[in-house]
Amino acid sequence: MVNPKGFFTSAAVCMLFFLSLGAFVSWAQETTPTPVKIRAARHQDSVRVVFTTEDFLVKNASVILTKNKTIRIDLRSVAAATASGKERPVISFETEKGQLKNDTPVELIKSVALVAKGDSCIISIPNVEDIKVLKLQAPSRIVIDALLITAPKEAAAPTVPPRPVADQISFKYIIIDAGHGGYDYGIRGAHFAEKDFVLLFSRDFASLLAKSGKETLLTRKSDQIMNLAERIVAVNKKPPDLVISFHVASTKVPVLYTIPGRTDSSPELSAERNGDLKKMEIATGIADSIAVNMQKDLSVKAVREILPLSLLMKSKAPAILIELPNPDEFTYDKKGRERLMSSILKGLAAGVKEEKPGAPIVPKPEARPLNKAADKGEM
Repeated sequence: MVNPKGFFTSAAVCMLFFLSLGAFVSWAQETTPTPVKIRAARHQDSVRVVFTTEDFLVKNASVILTKNKTIRIDLRSVAAATASGKERPVISFETEKGQLKNDTPVELIKSVALVAKGDSCIISIPNVEDIKVLKLQAPSRIVIDALLITAPKEAAAPTVPPRPVADQISFKYIIIDAGHGGYDYGIRGAHFAEKDFVLLFSRDFASLLAKSGKETLLTRKSDQIMNLAERIVAVNKKPPDLVISFHVASTKVPVLYTIPGRTDSSPELSAERNGDLKKMEIATGIADSIAVNMQKDLSVKAVREILPLSLLMKSKAPAILIELPNPDEFTYDKKGRERLMSSILKGLAAGVKEEKPGAPIVPKPEARPLNKAADKGEM
């Protein structure tokens, strides 16, 4: 038979035990800190500070930029706990260096200080202008971007874009002669005929000059036959500032032709064959300059030749003949064509800066037989 007195005594002891256990658990819950982990990073014009903690604290947190330009973060733990039906937590602010003590400033990163006060904290960042705040999940966190006042940049001096090379050319009126034409094919390659190639190149080159306000004239604008006499008439009908005749070389090496100097003993022949000495010197300076620029831009050693070609001799203006690199051995893609045309334009611009060009700095011209004149339309 159960002793009633002993039963009630045991029951009372058990009840007291469970009440004590519940009180202990509640005390433990109240005294276990809720961590708020803090990290910071500096960017070019801002500082980012991130607080990671419980979702109910993040949702109810207040973040403001004070009049003193400090950032105040208030987790409002009482309101947060009430809204979520939880007990008010004990807040523990923590960085990578450990737990923070109340009212003890800590440097998060250089020049960024934080001081904790209960369930709130103050962040001091020099030169804060404004803040942006985001509340995010997974994990629950508050992201604060402190936007800094950037020092006004000194107004840069206005940059004057370089003049296009074609604009630097002093010649206003240029005649461009596309060699051969009609039944005269010139050189034939695996994928080109000289008459067609130089016509297309001449058109493009004339268009490039026209964009810079130069007046240009093509001796032939289509696949037509033009004999030497007709070409001479065309270049002298309205004497230009310069004549350029385009042909194709037999190799990838470009060749530039000008007329010879005063080599005739007879004054009459000298005057007829060599024409005006100043014009001959201008053409020589231009050809030398183009040869130098071709060597720089194309990494090809351009050759200079001197021949008494009739078109050059009988032109009333300075005249040069250019054999372009052979298309079977030179890449005429967009970049290749641009580099080639640029080297010619730079030569035209630089070749007449002085009244009398200095000694050419290209290698000494290689001798070539005079009967090559027949290859240049001398017919």
